[in-house]
Amino acid sequence: GTVPVTLRPEDVRFSLAGDFDVVSITPDRFTIQVEPRIEAVKPIRVELFGEPAAGASAGVPEPLPATATVSGPESRVVRLSSLTIAVSLDGHARTFTDIVPIASGDPLVRVESPASVRVQVPMQEPELSIRFEDLVEPSDSAS
Repeated sequence: GTVPVTLRPEDVRFSLAGDFDVVSITPDRFTIQVEPRIEAVKPIRVELFGEPAAGASAGVPEPLPATATVSGPESRVVRLSSLTIAVSLDGHARTFTDIVPIASGDPLVRVESPASVRVQVPMQEPELSIRFEDLVEPSDSAS
């Protein structure tokens, strides 16, 4: 719940070289929100960005593992529906694997494990359609 706090100079400790005294604290009254810390398992969602090699297209990426454990204030963890990681398609034409760190996007929610995931991105190479007629030079009919 919500807890009102009043600070007095004698409540403050700090470690600085030298001989200092706390003279005043402004503001000396504030409110802090206290709530239980919980852990939860959240799904990992992969967001693809960038441009693959000419004509290639990406399939559905697969994060391994597909979930991660997070901890933090109950209200923040409950509100977090998934963890999003970003993978670049830049220059890729063939299926590739990338190792990507996980972050919660919320400074109060910590990713406990794993710290990173292996993401496999299946790529579809462009299909080339070449006709035999396109490869053969036309004959000189004037002879």
